Amino acid sequence: MEKLRLPVAVWILYLIFVQIAPLQAQPVEPWSVVSIAMSKDGRYLAVKHEASIWIDSNTHTDSGIWIYDLRNLLSPPLFLGESDKSYTTMLFSPNGEYMAVGDFYRLTVFEVNSGDVILDLPHSATAIRSDFRRISFSPDSSYLMSFSYSYTEDEVSIWDIEAGQRIQTIAAQLNMADIGQLWLSPDWRQFINWGYPSQIDTVHDFDIERGVGQERGNIATGVRHAGADFSADSSFFALATWDGKVQVYETDAWTLINEIVLHQTPCGESGVSFAFAHHHTWLAAECGWEGLLTVWDFKSNEVIFRDERYPFGNPQFTLNDAYLIANLNENIPEKYALAVWDIEEGFELKLYPGNSPRVHPNSELMAVIGHDSRIWIWNIPLNKLLVILPAPHR
Repeated sequence: MEKLRLPVAVWILYLIFVQIAPLQAQPVEPWSVVSIAMSKDGRYLAVKHEASIWIDSNTHTDSGIWIYDLRNLLSPPLFLGESDKSYTTMLFSPNGEYMAVGDFYRLTVFEVNSGDVILDLPHSATAIRSDFRRISFSPDSSYLMSFSYSYTEDEVSIWDIEAGQRIQTIAAQLNMADIGQLWLSPDWRQFINWGYPSQIDTVHDFDIERGVGQERGNIATGVRHAGADFSADSSFFALATWDGKVQVYETDAWTLINEIVLHQTPCGESGVSFAFAHHHTWLAAECGWEGLLTVWDFKSNEVIFRDERYPFGNPQFTLNDAYLIANLNENIPEKYALAVWDIEEGFELKLYPGNSPRVHPNSELMAVIGHDSRIWIWNIPLNKLLVILPAPHR
């Protein structure tokens, strides 16, 4: 045993002074995640990072897109490419084979497994300037929708991803940008042409090959919109207006199921965000202006739950409807920025550090941007931090 102590001690000193100390002496590059996206099957996690790099006595800002394979965390993440430093949309296709990265200047579609570029379009690819931050995939993952706007006219484009060609151009009402990226239902069978400032919205049939078809109905609110969303299966449609009213429509015949005044104060510019439950006729609605989150059963017209302790934003139900999750829109003590309500326990609230939650389809794992600007993976039922993903380096 005495013979082994000296070699072991020498090896430890070697590690400390020869291997570890020089690494600690090197400047560490600040690396922070600014946005994340998860594939529908929960396998892949895309992150956009920003880093300050020290080169030749000067600091340079670097921004790029990486993809982690959550089934194999031992493998290094795949670097897709540099990105614009402004707001960027990252969107996985429903089949998980592609990822679209859209910003104010460019749209790029990557093949997830290889990182190869499948489609690359500048904003000048359309006569009316495209804003590729508002995009969506078709259900079969073969097509993309994008939005173009100008002071005189707006339009929606449908792109064939493999061919790299625009196959449909749809004239749109002006100021559709107020609604965001919601023009096609999730099943891509209905197109809504927003009617602001007339407050009359027209719903049409839609087909990828033939484009906009026959009129299906009208939604006349008489008041400017403050938010809208479809349920995941396209069966229901929720619409909020500036006067605090929320309506839910059944989309087969576009009949009004119910309406309720959820907010005493008009939400105005801050808007209303929605989330439909998956197995209940529940709608979660939040008004950022009031700091109020409500869960409403739009079939029975019963308010299931209210919480106004914090300003919440972007609610979502887990796939099994066991939890309701939302960002907090202000900083509170201990850097908590995420609310998780346990529905089965009477909407018991737990606060988590981090923001921008992306929930795995198993309804148990949740990826967030931690307060150290890294990716934290949580187990929701256990309220346990499982892993912090390492920052990759090129």
